[in-house]
Amino acid sequence: MIDLEMMGPPPLGAICTIGLVRFNRYTGEIGRTVHLAVKLQSAVDVGMKMDPNTVVWWAWQDPDAGRALVRGQEDIKIQLEALCEYFTPEDTVWGMPIGIDLVLLRKAFELCSIPAPWHTNQERCLSKLKKQARASKRGKFVTGVVRVGTHHNAEDDALTQALQTCDIIANTNIRV
Repeated sequence: MIDLEMMGPPPLGAICTIGLVRFNRYTGEIGRTVHLAVKLQSAVDVGMKMDPNTVVWWAWQDPDAGRALVRGQEDIKIQLEALCEYFTPEDTVWGMPIGIDLVLLRKAFELCSIPAPWHTNQERCLSKLKKQARASKRGKFVTGVVRVGTHHNAEDDALTQALQTCDIIANTNIRV
C-alpha cells in the first residue's frame, strides 16, 4: 500500500512524504512499513507544484503529521530510488485512490527520469474495493479496522489502508 502526502493537487502536486506498507492481502500479514520524506524544494526543482491553499490546509493539521513531513528529508530522486528497492516484479501495488497517489507517484518517477518499479496493470484501488464491499453487502459493509496513528502521516495512512484491504478481503467474497 502506498500513501502520499503532498503540497498540491495532482497531477503535479509536490510530494512531501511517501508511506509504504508491504502486506499479504489474503493472510492479513503486515510486513515492513516505510516512511520517506522528500525535500520539498527538490520536488519543485523537478517540475512539481505547490498550491498555496494546500500549504494553508497543512497549517491546520495535527502537528504530528507536520513533523512527519520533515523527518528524514532527502532529495526526491534519492527517495524514489529508495522506494524502488522495496518492489519485486510480481508485487501488486495498492493506493487509495490510485487515480491520485499512484498517478502522482508515477509522474514523479517520470520527472526524475527513473523507471517506475511497477506497471499500471499491477495497480489496485482500495476505494474501488470498498465500493465493491458495500455492494456485496447491500451497502452495509463497514470495515472493523480502527484507525492507526496520525491522520495525514503517509506511513500511518498506508498502514490503516493495508489493514482495511485485508479486512475487506477476509470478510467478503471479493477476490483481487
